[in-house]
Amino acid sequence: MDFLLTKEYLRFAEFANACAQYRYIGLCYGTPGVGKTISAKHYSAYNSVNQYDRMKMVDATMQQQLQQCKAVFHTAEITNNPQRLKVSLFNKMQLLGTALLQAQGKTDIAQIALESVQACPLVIVDEADRLKINTLEQLRDIYDTYGFGLILIGMPGMEKRLMRYAQLYSRIGFAHEFRPLAKKDFLPVISQFCRSLDITLTSNSDQYEETITTILSFSGGNFRLTQRLFGQIKRILQINKLDIVDKDVVEAARNLLIVGSGG
Repeated sequence: MDFLLTKEYLRFAEFANACAQYRYIGLCYGTPGVGKTISAKHYSAYNSVNQYDRMKMVDATMQQQLQQCKAVFHTAEITNNPQRLKVSLFNKMQLLGTALLQAQGKTDIAQIALESVQACPLVIVDEADRLKINTLEQLRDIYDTYGFGLILIGMPGMEKRLMRYAQLYSRIGFAHEFRPLAKKDFLPVISQFCRSLDITLTSNSDQYEETITTILSFSGGNFRLTQRLFGQIKRILQINKLDIVDKDVVEAARNLLIVGSGG
């Protein structure tokens, strides 16, 4: 499914741009399923770097792709320690920096090697709640050494936990709450799910409003819940050989889902 440039994504992109520009540490937090990770991955465009071979000069197509890359994207491991984080981040920063310098047309391999890590503008660490104090201190040390922007993504309450670590917390310049989508911003998401799953909503205007309202009341603008709901809707349509989605189909799909307090 294609990525949608929602209002919440645009707010996140503005926040990330500020962290990169001013080289601050930023905190991004929100409830599960609102789109933090997918937005950060799309913004960073780090997937293009994974397809890049630093031992080869880039062609025009790859150069164009690499110019879109804005950040290292790193998911904190469940079992993490300072040394593993240091090695992993250094390698990713070096790779991104090398890619960006080559995308700018630089060809001196020795000079690129010297400048590569410093050329990394931003590091995004997802699942930052997993990081223990020693690993957080290592992350702060890497940040101090290389001067990149840094975004820590986690659950609500992460900012209160980090207040206990004065050296790290004093460097935080921005905080961003990733919120569920409002109704007007969520309607394109519903339309996109319908297109990608070849699902048709009822054309009756009254029933259509009821159907949309039922979807929104269940999902609360949460992307992950909506994805799960539409998966069940598709299944119900296939089992019952139905062509149209109305309120009854949505409610049947909702009753099949198990929803925890975290979404």
